[in-house]
Amino acid sequence: MLVPEKEWVKIDLVPFRNMDKAIHGFAHSVDPETGNIFLLKRLEPDESDLAPCIITSHAIKQWEIDKSVSVEAKEKFAVEIQSILQHMGLNAIAESAPTPFDVQEKQKPLLEVLAKSRLPYRVDEDVIVVFDQIRIAYPYTYHDCDSDNEIILQRVRSVLFK
Repeated sequence: MLVPEKEWVKIDLVPFRNMDKAIHGFAHSVDPETGNIFLLKRLEPDESDLAPCIITSHAIKQWEIDKSVSVEAKEKFAVEIQSILQHMGLNAIAESAPTPFDVQEKQKPLLEVLAKSRLPYRVDEDVIVVFDQIRIAYPYTYHDCDSDNEIILQRVRSVLFK
């Protein structure tokens, strides 16, 4: 199971030479393919300094949500995390998930084009399915279209994203 993103975690590492046995920090993001973690680690469990690091998935023995971080500390760290991420050119801490209104607003123009073009489609939760073969996921851009049939995929893309 992957480490949750945007959470304070404690990660126990596989013993290797003189590495730390456990790392406490803010898991900013996790690579879904490799499981590698971009972590803003606490230099010492009781200190307020953070340093960015990458933890490879094969080095993780186990992990858990770090409940030792108080609400006050989380608020204090939020400013430092924001500063580090901006300095590194990364997005802010918590990009909120799209609301149902956001999804409907993004879907609306595509659904209008599909109806006008008389292409058969259905909506499964947040995914638009065209010809029962092409799946278009949020945020409904050219690159969010997916299908095993490249010919149909290119034709539908050409209709939707002129």
